[in-house]
Amino acid sequence: MPASDRPGPRKDGVGIVFRRVRFRAFPSLLSVGLTSALVGGCATSPPKPAAPAENASLFAPTTVQSLPPLPPVDEQAVPMYVLFGHPLIVPAARLFPDGQRVSEGQLDDGRKVPIVFHRIAPRPIATGDQPATAAALRWLGAAQSWEELAPGAPLDPGAAEWCELKLPVDSYGHWLWLGKRHVDLAWLPASKIAPLTPAVTPPAKGDDFYFECLRIRALDPLCRWQAELAGYKPAAVRPTPMPVPFADPTEPLVQKSDDASFLDRIAKQRSEMWSLALSALNDADRTLSKQTTTALAGAIRMESEAAGRTVPVWPDVAESERLLQSLLSERENPRRLTAAARDWLMRRPQATAWTSDDGGLWDADQKLPLPRVGVANFTSARAVAWARGEAEGQTPELMTLDPWQARVLTLPALVRPAPTDGSAERPGIEVRVGSWSAVLATQRRQIDAVPPGVPIAPAFLDHTMTTWALAQNVSPLPAGGRSVLGALTGMLLRESGSAAMGSGWSLYFEVEKSAFEHQTLRIWFGPTGRSLEVIVVDLPESARIPESAEGSAIVRAPGARDEVLRGAQIRQSKDRWTVRIPVPNRAIERPGLLRIGVEHARGAVRSAWPRAMFPWATEPGRALINVSKW
Repeated sequence: MPASDRPGPRKDGVGIVFRRVRFRAFPSLLSVGLTSALVGGCATSPPKPAAPAENASLFAPTTVQSLPPLPPVDEQAVPMYVLFGHPLIVPAARLFPDGQRVSEGQLDDGRKVPIVFHRIAPRPIATGDQPATAAALRWLGAAQSWEELAPGAPLDPGAAEWCELKLPVDSYGHWLWLGKRHVDLAWLPASKIAPLTPAVTPPAKGDDFYFECLRIRALDPLCRWQAELAGYKPAAVRPTPMPVPFADPTEPLVQKSDDASFLDRIAKQRSEMWSLALSALNDADRTLSKQTTTALAGAIRMESEAAGRTVPVWPDVAESERLLQSLLSERENPRRLTAAARDWLMRRPQATAWTSDDGGLWDADQKLPLPRVGVANFTSARAVAWARGEAEGQTPELMTLDPWQARVLTLPALVRPAPTDGSAERPGIEVRVGSWSAVLATQRRQIDAVPPGVPIAPAFLDHTMTTWALAQNVSPLPAGGRSVLGALTGMLLRESGSAAMGSGWSLYFEVEKSAFEHQTLRIWFGPTGRSLEVIVVDLPESARIPESAEGSAIVRAPGARDEVLRGAQIRQSKDRWTVRIPVPNRAIERPGLLRIGVEHARGAVRSAWPRAMFPWATEPGRALINVSKW
């Protein structure tokens, strides 16, 4: 084809196709009419928050301002970027969108290019007995490692096929043909490729959680560049220099050999493309480049919530890939290059807020909750932050949040009386960080225990990096069928007659049985951080324990030995456990108030009520319930 007739590269972004997975769960357990919700998720997008149940709307989701999502982009309209002197590595679905494959391609000059197919399959990451590993996996969400399958091996579920084309070293500027179909190649210079420089200062070596997150992130070849940008140093592979004939005089005359494994070659290609894109952005605007790299390798400093802890807050794969394609397509136009980076930064979360605890602390005089809320600043500039009760007139206390800092605040008790005219109360918390704002639906009054009881639902999964940054909570509330995550529903009930034990109150739970995972239910009573008692219920896995095995419930109190909880009823049926726990006398605090939090662990998955926990947290927040109103 003459040079004048060759189609040029199109400067579009890359399109990401989201695949939603619908989890099915067991039917609604309690007869109080809990509204079920679906949980959707995929490896590259955050799960969709579940709608709160009608009778469990005491702890509603957060209302946050946000920018509209970017429109979808046709990835077939995007050129395939090739680094000069490097092979082309691309998913098979990208190279053959119609499914009609060929074993070799052809350059414009007629030379053949063999196509090597590779199969890679995801592999779960074992937690072992390391708490830092388990916490890091929960925080990162869909983290996984990959393994290359041997030729002819059966294709595992979730496996993917990739193609590797070892283009001749003197093919710079050529186009590729697959049969009669033209493939648009965009050649990238390799002169500015260098190891990625860490964009953030790694914390002290004692912060095992942060470094474990980096190690796990680097196990995914498509995300290893992000770990490198955040301070991770992979093992170096010594290249074998080879001369490159007929090379462009402006390019280095060395080709790096393929000494590494195929997965390492994928990771290396991604790192080199990011190095080239960020170098171009740095040449155009150094300040903007620093802000962008910091956001790509974001590390938030948690104050009060976890003293001395550094927590990664990284964009997901789809969001990062969109930025990479934008930077590469506009690399030769500084004005459009910086505009693409600014637009990406504007659509990143600028801040987040969350309710840490509703009723773990109370005002000694009014016996009203002193809620604790957290705020975080995700920008490279200091921001003025404040939090106050919604529709309250008093001036809030202002504070300054440093860049990439998070703090937890304790709010004063409500000063206005509850409405007596039947109008709805607005107990929410207004939060502002710079120009970002949110309303947290926080319980600022006691919850009255009245018939038929107080629902202990929905329980929320641990915060993940993505859901926390977007101020979302996800609940594994059942939606029919069998749950993958495992759900918990419960209720605080008043006992009557001879069935009453202890305080006369009991907790009723239904938990889906698990065949291969041990489950633990913990009920915390008393102030946050100074619990009065903790009831621990162990539910064995049904596949490894005979059907005659029973669960157990023990009581743990500070300064005392563990004791078997008298009056506990733990029964199993075909598909679920039913648990009835008497509330100990000691848990009811004068004048008739109960501070309670519930934690449910199933294997590596954990959920809590009334608020989601951080993966590294050791106990849940509390709800404040008035049991004297029955």
